[in-house]
Amino acid sequence: MNVEAMPLAENEHVKELLALLEDNGKPTSGIESLLSHVKEMEDFIVTAESRISDMKIQLDTMREIGNPEPSPQKRLAERGQGA
Repeated sequence: MNVEAMPLAENEHVKELLALLEDNGKPTSGIESLLSHVKEMEDFIVTAESRISDMKIQLDTMREIGNPEPSPQKRLAERGQGA
């Protein structure tokens, strides 16, 4: 479930908020720091998802090697394709 999303800092509403704050002489550094932190967390999640996907592939491979009989899911998928 890999969905590409626009970075929060590029969101139209966030840009509008920052512009309003700047226009009114209010500090934006706190919000900018928060946006930076959110970006770091988003990057971490993308990396974690990728690693989990790689581990799933490795586990599936190990299962196939250890048990050459197809899994129930694989058998159902094969039946669905043949029908």
